[in-house]
Amino acid sequence: MRFLLYIAILFVATACSVGNSYRHELDRAQSEMEHSPDKALERLNAIDVSDLSDSATIARWALLYSEAINRNRLAVPSDTIINIAVDYYRIHGDSSERRQAEAIRSAMAENSVPESGADPLLSARYLQKVREYTLYRERQERRTFVCFAVVVLAIAIAIIVWLYSRLRLKKAETDALLAEAASLRGLATDNSVLRDSVAQLFGSRFELIDRLCGTYYESQGTKVEKTAIVSQVKAEIEAMRADSSTFARLENAVNEGREQLLVILRTAFPDIKHDDYALAVYLACGFSNRAIALLLEEKIDVIYKRKSRLKAKIAALPAEYSGLLASIFADGQKKN
Repeated sequence: MRFLLYIAILFVATACSVGNSYRHELDRAQSEMEHSPDKALERLNAIDVSDLSDSATIARWALLYSEAINRNRLAVPSDTIINIAVDYYRIHGDSSERRQAEAIRSAMAENSVPESGADPLLSARYLQKVREYTLYRERQERRTFVCFAVVVLAIAIAIIVWLYSRLRLKKAETDALLAEAASLRGLATDNSVLRDSVAQLFGSRFELIDRLCGTYYESQGTKVEKTAIVSQVKAEIEAMRADSSTFARLENAVNEGREQLLVILRTAFPDIKHDDYALAVYLACGFSNRAIALLLEEKIDVIYKRKSRLKAKIAALPAEYSGLLASIFADGQKKN
């Protein structure tokens, strides 16, 4: 990794060094333009246009080169190079640079001669510069293509990583759901009467969920088949949540098996919220925290917080209530 970083730094440093060198040459050519336009032209001819790094430097070179041609009263076979400057400064330059480029182009047009009458050496040099500019354009197009390809590749990789992360997250959520569903059957209570009552109420559903979870992990079926199993598990759990009559019978089972514990809770908290009451019912049954989170459709950390709040409220009650109601948490704490 460090090696690549050093290479990148070296590349940038080299590019900056080359760019500064060419800018220095352009500055010198500009300073020579007034008194020694022939020297300025030679200096500008010595620059390899294909090595220039950006369009601004190219445009400046084209403007100075065309000005040197014009000041030396030379005729060139085309207006390709001055057009580079004109096109650039129409968009990027200030008004003075644009006017200067257009004025030079007009002057060069007046000095133009038929191609057969142009100086062969000058024409050859001029056309060489045009070819160098063409090479520069081709290199820029390749760079643009490479940059575009890199961006597309980066986006593709990001999408793949995102999709992979989503798949992993979905799998983790599915595994957690099935693990929590499998834990529904295990009640952490020593009260056999209550345990038998819960088994009668939910026994068939517990068995079905157990079978579905086992089938999911043992199955070599397709993704569609496994998704269908998960959907069926969710449907069974949702049915347990939505069955108000079963919840009422669960309350009765708790009251019968635990000496009217929920009646005492209602007496102590006549305005208790339904969610807190449901939490107390499931805790009194001996369901684990994960099972309760599944039944109440909450995250496990939310269940822990709500348990703490309910426990604090009960602890603040008079002793005649707090001692009895504290037993709600006794079974639930045996198995999380």
